[in-house]
Amino acid sequence: MYYGTTKLVLDSLAVGSVEGITASATASTGVITVTSISSTTGDVIRIPVNVKASNDGTQYIRDVIFTINKIRPGADGENAKVYSLLPSVNAIHRFKDDSNEVNSVWCDLQLKEGDTVKTLSTTPTGYKFTYKVDNGGEANYSIGSVVASSSITAQVTFTLYDERSGNRVTVDTETIYVIRDGKDGEDGQPGTVPNWKTYVYK
Repeated sequence: MYYGTTKLVLDSLAVGSVEGITASATASTGVITVTSISSTTGDVIRIPVNVKASNDGTQYIRDVIFTINKIRPGADGENAKVYSLLPSVNAIHRFKDDSNEVNSVWCDLQLKEGDTVKTLSTTPTGYKFTYKVDNGGEANYSIGSVVASSSITAQVTFTLYDERSGNRVTVDTETIYVIRDGKDGEDGQPGTVPNWKTYVYK
């Protein structure tokens, strides 16, 4: 967690209970460790995480979801395919004059198949790639397009869904947060930037 551009020391980091999952969290390192996943759990596992950190006597609390998707073996003779989203930046730094460190952001889609890793130029058939600015609705995202930083107040979220089965399954989701400097004489506004990166799989 960050307050403005200052990374905070965590007061606590806790994971919620999920049937069939054994997980632990270490606040001093910000690391969540999953040591056991039952074969009876579903293909999409969502572990609630509670994070607390303090700045200047005020404690901030955030609840997030740590998502794991099970990897299924490929068909006979084929490697499993692993898709992951790669945002262009971890955060947008907004200066006190409301200008941005970067003018625009985007998100790449990477495929790992066996020992081969490549960046895709189109969304695979049966998958849906979306983006959502702040609390707005989801819209289709085209690989290679950009989102203007000036159009983002707090965050932009990119999500890849697998719709091949007729149901929508989240494959990966990544959020770019805005970290804003304070105006002259004011503290910077708090932002919430996860200090771990979650890869979720097909």
